[in-house]
Amino acid sequence: MRYVLQVRWLWLVIAIVVLVSTGRVPASESVRLRYEARYDHQSSGPDHLMGVEAVLDHYALVSSNLALTLIDLETLPPGGTQSYVYRLPGIDAYTTVTRGDGYVYVNRRQGGLVVVRLGGSPLRLLQVGQVSEPTVFFEKMSVVGDRLYVAAHAYGIRIYSLSNPAAPSLVGELKEGFDDAFAIAVSGDTAYVADGAGGLKIVDISNEAAPTIVAGENPVTAFGTAQDVMIISEHVYVAAGGAGVAVYQLGDLESRRLYDTPVCAKHLARVGDHLAVADIGGVCVFALERDGSLNPAAGESAMRRQIRGRLSLRLWHGISTWGDNRILTANWNTMDVYRLVDPDLDDQADVTAARQRIRFAPEGGDAVVRIRNDGSGTLNATRIYCTQNSFSVRPSDAVLQSGEMVDLSIEYRGGQPGSALVLIESNDPDENPLPIQVFGETSYLDPGEPAAPFTLESWRFDHETREFLYDTFDLGAHAGKIVYFRIFGTW
Repeated sequence: MRYVLQVRWLWLVIAIVVLVSTGRVPASESVRLRYEARYDHQSSGPDHLMGVEAVLDHYALVSSNLALTLIDLETLPPGGTQSYVYRLPGIDAYTTVTRGDGYVYVNRRQGGLVVVRLGGSPLRLLQVGQVSEPTVFFEKMSVVGDRLYVAAHAYGIRIYSLSNPAAPSLVGELKEGFDDAFAIAVSGDTAYVADGAGGLKIVDISNEAAPTIVAGENPVTAFGTAQDVMIISEHVYVAAGGAGVAVYQLGDLESRRLYDTPVCAKHLARVGDHLAVADIGGVCVFALERDGSLNPAAGESAMRRQIRGRLSLRLWHGISTWGDNRILTANWNTMDVYRLVDPDLDDQADVTAARQRIRFAPEGGDAVVRIRNDGSGTLNATRIYCTQNSFSVRPSDAVLQSGEMVDLSIEYRGGQPGSALVLIESNDPDENPLPIQVFGETSYLDPGEPAAPFTLESWRFDHETREFLYDTFDLGAHAGKIVYFRIFGTW
C-alpha cells in the first residue's frame, strides 16, 4: 500500500534530499574534472538557479525563479560573482532552448513559455512573445528545424510550428499514454520521451496532428524515474533518477543497459566524447564508447557547501556544455564552470568528507569523520574549526597529498541542544570552506534509527477508482513492513 503525505513546506522535501548519502562514482584516470569559475545567484528573493545553456561563443543563459540572466563566461572569477551582462526579470524561468537565429524559448514554471530574442550591441534579452498555458506545466523542450517539441508532464507532448518564431503555434499533441513526460528528443519521424515513472516512450510523429506511441515502458517495467533523454549516434540515453543512466539502441527497448550515478540522475549533456550527468549528489562524467556503453571517467560529488556564510544545498538542476571540454552546472545557488583535463595537467586539491551530517545524543559524545584529498594537487587545510563552543574538532589543520586521508575527531559536550558547523578552510577552489553539519539533541532521525510510533492524516491512492482518498496512517500498524512515502512540497 502506498500512502501520500501532503507536506506544505518545500524545505522538508529538501531536507530529505540532504539525508541521502553521497556516493562517489569511481573515476578512471582518463580525465579530470577541474573547477574553473562561478556565477552566484542574486542575494534578494528566491533566485534559485535551475537551468543553464551555453549560447553564442562565450555566454550562457541562466534560468531562475526571478529572471532569465545572460552572463559572460569569460569574465567569471573562481570565487564567484553576481555580475551579469543582461537580466530579464519577471520570468519564472526553468529551462531554455535556443535556435541559431537568436530566438530563445523559455519554459515558465507557471505554464507555457516565453519567447525571447538574444541580440543587439551591447547584447541584451528582449521578450517578443509567449505561449500562455496556465494549466499546463511545461518541462524540457527541444528544437528541430522549425518545430518546437515540448514535454508537458500529465499533458504528454506538444508540437509547435516555429514558422513565425516569435509566435509558436500548436500543430499537434498527444496526452494519452503518458505517466509524467519530463523531456523529449527527436530523430527523424520518431520522438523519444522521458516519461517519469513510466520510463521511456517511443512516439511516431510522422503525422504531427496525431502522434502515436509505438512502444514504451511502464511503471512496472521501467527502472527509476526518467527525467531527461538524449540521442547520440545510434543510441538513446535516459537520466533515470535513482536508477542512474539507461542506454538503449534506437527503437529497441529490450536493449536497455543501466549505469549507476551517485544518487539521482536528472539531466544530461554531451561534452566531446563524454556524457555529463547532473545528479542530485553531484556531477559525473562518463566516457562514450562506440557500442553506446558508458565508462566512469570523472566526478564531483559534494552535496553541501558554504555560500557567503550560510549552508547551501547543491541540487544540480541543470547541466550544459561550453565548447568540447567544459561543463556548466546550475546548482540552486550557483552556476559552476568545470573543464575536462588530462590528469597529468591537473593540480587542484579536492577535499571530500565521508560524512557531512552527524547527530549526537543529548548527553554528548564523539564521532570520527574521515576527510580525503581526491584531487591531484596538495590539499592545505589551513584551518579546521567549529562554529559553536559546545562542539570541538581535532586536528585544527592538515596537509594531504593526492589520495591521502585524515580522521577528524569531533566532540559534543552535551547540554546545549542545537546545531553547528565544522568548517574546513582549504585551497580547494570550489569547496572552501567545506561544511560538516553537527547536531545536538534534535528531532531528526539518522538512517537506520528507529522512529517513534506516530499517526497522521494522509491521502491514500485507490488503484481501482484512480482517486486519492483521505485516510489515517499509523506507523505502528505497519511494523516489519516496507512503507513507501510520496512527499509533495508547495510554495
